[in-house]
Amino acid sequence: MLNVNLSFNVLSILIAFGGLTQKTLQNIQFYNRLSCLTSFIYFPYDTYNEYVTYKRYIYIPHHIISILIAYKFYFLKNIYLIEKGPILLLCGEGTSFLINFRILLINNKKLTTKIDTTLLILYTLMRNIIITPTLYKIRKDNNMIWKSWMIILIMSNVWSYNWIKSIIKHYNKNKKLNKQ
Repeated sequence: MLNVNLSFNVLSILIAFGGLTQKTLQNIQFYNRLSCLTSFIYFPYDTYNEYVTYKRYIYIPHHIISILIAYKFYFLKNIYLIEKGPILLLCGEGTSFLINFRILLINNKKLTTKIDTTLLILYTLMRNIIITPTLYKIRKDNNMIWKSWMIILIMSNVWSYNWIKSIIKHYNKNKKLNKQ
């Protein structure tokens, strides 16, 4: 499952970079729509796996909202959002990549407190400092996208809080082990 998630993240990041290299609105929108199409395949698949296979229900609202945002982006006419689509995708899926990369490091027992803290900082900065202000500018004209993002942002910050707690717990555990 982790390989599928990482593959989707990498594909999305590559699509985002493709969109960032484009000059015309039509070409940028092509990459935006390509990312939407991949989202229409990935998010229902991952939702099914989370629900049926892993019995983890916490990601399902996030996936449903992501599908709605992808749908809105597919038919987007707002020039500002079309232009910002690639950076939003890069940050959105880039942060998902960071989380999946973290899981990979945990599974291979290679995650250190420094790496974990760095990943958390990057995750928080991209979600709070890049994505949120970019979408804030369109909140009046694209209410559904803005409100959907706010729900994802709340979930992201709850996850960040839990992530911080796990870093502190791991740090304190290592500190005790080093004193002995």
